[in-house]
Amino acid sequence: MAGQAASVPVTVRITKQVDFGESLKLVGNQPCLGNWDLSKADHLRWTDGHVWSSTFNAPVGVEIRFKLVRTKDNGEPVWEDGSDRKFKPFLIP
Repeated sequence: MAGQAASVPVTVRITKQVDFGESLKLVGNQPCLGNWDLSKADHLRWTDGHVWSSTFNAPVGVEIRFKLVRTKDNGEPVWEDGSDRKFKPFLIP
């Protein structure tokens, strides 16, 4: 589409053990990750081995900054310490 940046599917896989009943979200600086709004963040899916993953469409050539957030239905979210994680998606010709 004219005027819109191309996007590519991005898969994130993170190995992280959390307490029973907790889940992980990715929240970041782009609409695909909620624009830093935790209520719109991407939910990761758990698989054996405590591997959490998600696939989402991200804009090509734009730096994506994000953090992991542990959430529980009845508790405060726990944001990852330290600097934002970051990457820039690109097309492979």
